[in-house]
Amino acid sequence: MVVGSPLFMTLDLLGVKVYEYAGLFAESTRSRENMGRLISRIEELMKEEEEARKKVKEAEGNKRKSWYRTLRDRLV
Repeated sequence: MVVGSPLFMTLDLLGVKVYEYAGLFAESTRSRENMGRLISRIEELMKEEEEARKKVKEAEGNKRKSWYRTLRDRLV
């Protein structure tokens, strides 16, 4: 896990919630059934996050943002 930490940190900065699933992943690799559950759960969470982003985007409407505000929102 120590070797993968920089990779996990990079993915975390990109919005992938790796640390939440690292322990579950280690457990799930022992069984195909658990691996399938893990994959389906990650897909569910990704869909929920995408739907939440769409709702926020729809709520904002066509409100135009400055380039600085857009960059700040993506980095935060």
